[in-house]
Amino acid sequence: MSSAPLAGKKVAVLMESEYIPHQVRAYSERFAGLATEVHFIAWLWGQPKQTFVSDVDTPSGSLEETEKKLEWMDVDIDLTKTDPSRHDAVNLCANYTSVRSRYFEAPESTPVNPMLVRTSPAVQLGGDHRGVFMVLRGFSLF
Repeated sequence: MSSAPLAGKKVAVLMESEYIPHQVRAYSERFAGLATEVHFIAWLWGQPKQTFVSDVDTPSGSLEETEKKLEWMDVDIDLTKTDPSRHDAVNLCANYTSVRSRYFEAPESTPVNPMLVRTSPAVQLGGDHRGVFMVLRGFSLF
């Protein structure tokens, strides 16, 4: 087995607000250390980029003190325009990403029905490409 089994691979990390900063740093640093290209992607809601704010585990006494613990991250790759076959793996960055990427809107004057779930970005990302995702077994990023 190669000492860099992920060398040349591409990993997409789906981002959302309330991300955990040390997890995102670990994805960047550890995958880069394995010679793997990391792309942070998100549902951009028709905007050129989204700025996401981190979670704060332990709020401080005042709002100002807690604000100092927040981190921000800009993402400019839209998951609705991403071809998953260009990535060897897709990773969800915390549960918020999974929940928010499943959101969908019913077209005006259309009642909500179960088939509309298929229009959510998370389902569209998987689409016919579900087989391209690989499980990164045996690798601990933390």
